[in-house]
Amino acid sequence: MQDKTDYGIVLYFESDEPLSKSVSSYLTEQNYQVFHYKEFPEQGVAEIKSQLSAQPSVVLIDLSVPDNGLKICRVLRKDYLDKNIPIVFISESISEEDVLDAYDAGADDYLIKPMRLKELGIKLEKYQQLKQSRENQQEMMSGAQKMAFDAMATNSELGEILRFHEDSYSIKDLDELAALLLTAISKFSLKSSVMFFTHTTSFYRDDGKERPLEEKTLNAFKDQQRIFSWKNRTFFNYDYFSVLIRDMPIDDEARYGVLKDQLCLLFNGVDARVKALTVERANSMKATTMRIAADTIAAMVMEIENDNVELSKQFESIIFKMEANISSDIIQFNLLENEEQVLLSHIMNAIKESSEIFETSLEKEKQYKDIMNKLLKELLMGA
Repeated sequence: MQDKTDYGIVLYFESDEPLSKSVSSYLTEQNYQVFHYKEFPEQGVAEIKSQLSAQPSVVLIDLSVPDNGLKICRVLRKDYLDKNIPIVFISESISEEDVLDAYDAGADDYLIKPMRLKELGIKLEKYQQLKQSRENQQEMMSGAQKMAFDAMATNSELGEILRFHEDSYSIKDLDELAALLLTAISKFSLKSSVMFFTHTTSFYRDDGKERPLEEKTLNAFKDQQRIFSWKNRTFFNYDYFSVLIRDMPIDDEARYGVLKDQLCLLFNGVDARVKALTVERANSMKATTMRIAADTIAAMVMEIENDNVELSKQFESIIFKMEANISSDIIQFNLLENEEQVLLSHIMNAIKESSEIFETSLEKEKQYKDIMNKLLKELLMGA
């Protein structure tokens, strides 16, 4: 046998005791739970609420009960019943005026006494079918509404993905890219952290907090499969970066699946952008290094040229000095042997001084060569 509550609750107002017993017995056999009142209770709706575990499936009201059936109908409609719960009037006769009054009070149908129980059962069965139909429609509408909201949310999220990729092309460094990515993820109502793996490791978190253990975790799981989940945390791993979503909705399987797909669309372009920024940074550093090296070499060339000018002046001075000395000696001496020795001495001193200047020049050139070789090596390593 089915449970008594399978067909719901009947709220029944009837002052005729034999009839009320007959109707209540019949409805109970049909698996309804019947709450019968001879008249409207003293505590009114509050007492009915305290007796019934839920709203009734149908209300039966005899128009002749004390306090007037129409009045009871109005009170129930105003203060208690949901709008879709049917109210059926019972009367020995109903005139056209009675029908209009019943409709105005909020009734949905009526039965004429003497009441045929089978007819009552059929009416209640139709009400149950109508109720089930409404619930099915409501469920379908709720489902359709949810699908519509999901579709709008998905479209909004796709818009955020497109906006992120458009904005990412104007990004100049990894700090800006991390900020843009964390903001985009927050539009999905998710909390996240991101780590870049380039020439160094860079960690970023949406709340700006330092989490050394979280950094170690991202490093530990970066070589796992592309999408790795642990409890409500999901890791997305790529060549140049990893993202940790800290609050994936694991209790909502459908939303969880959609989010994974959406986030993959968001992340797929990030790897290429990180690589591009890394190459741009390397090229920029190389250009800067080459510029510094070029400036340094140019300064060294200028110094060499200046040194060569100074050497030329020193050579001229020595030669002039030597010529003066020789001329003076020639006047003083008649080129005897000792005079030749003096002249030779002047010449040897000039040669010695010239050699010292050349040795100094060669040492400087060797230093310049070593420096330039070092710069060239650094340039090659930077390239």
